[in-house]
Amino acid sequence: MVGRSYRLLEPISSLAWKANKQHIMTVPDGAIVTVLEDPDSEKMLAVEWSHTRLTMFAVDLERRGELVTDQEPDSQSAAG
Repeated sequence: MVGRSYRLLEPISSLAWKANKQHIMTVPDGAIVTVLEDPDSEKMLAVEWSHTRLTMFAVDLERRGELVTDQEPDSQSAAG
């Protein structure tokens, strides 16, 4: 799972650390998150979204996200 990116089909709540405190952050639908490391357990994943490291439930990502494949067109390269 490490390095794979997922597009969220629904918003997902996650945890972020700021100023040594945990904060709940909602990642919106349409956002793309990238798995940073294998989960410590089958329950939680470390992901990156918008240059922020977050922790979210693996089941949420599996149920509310879709794997982004390499075959999908890059919107930036299509322009121009």
